[in-house]
Amino acid sequence: MEGMIHEWNLVAQQLYGYEKQEVLFRPFCERVFRGASASKLHELLQHVMQGSAITGVESEDYDSEGNLHYVIRSAFPIRNLQREVVGAIVSVVDVTYRVEYENQLKQLNQKLKSLAVTDGLTGLHNHRAFQDYLEEQFQVAMRNKQPMSLILMDVDHFKQYNDTYGHQAGDEVLR
Repeated sequence: MEGMIHEWNLVAQQLYGYEKQEVLFRPFCERVFRGASASKLHELLQHVMQGSAITGVESEDYDSEGNLHYVIRSAFPIRNLQREVVGAIVSVVDVTYRVEYENQLKQLNQKLKSLAVTDGLTGLHNHRAFQDYLEEQFQVAMRNKQPMSLILMDVDHFKQYNDTYGHQAGDEVLR
């Protein structure tokens, strides 16, 4: 009820880097949980102490060396024989590798998305991006009943330039 840690298993020791004797019978916010992590845990425990079970709360914790760990926390009330809440059991699952993997996947997907709509030579939007943008602008013009103009340009005799001076020179012209 006072926020004291009464049990600290081997997995908690490995995750947070604190030995059992460093944390037992001390407030959870004294050593292990600080800052935003302590505030979130305190808020969660307030609900549990009122009798609610809380599951699947994503949070960020730090170990004894200051390393960030992404965790999923659940907490359940402990009741005495009179059904009064006298404490809480808090379980934590370290999902750091999953979150880091998901973040890498998001970055790679963003890169793929960019590559899908960007010309590798010029860095400008490619034909696919042009078609999407043209469709979008056409729909806007139709919806707003506004005229729309499109100007297409061509580089005269580009093939002849490319054949005469080579593809590298032609690429430079395009850039």
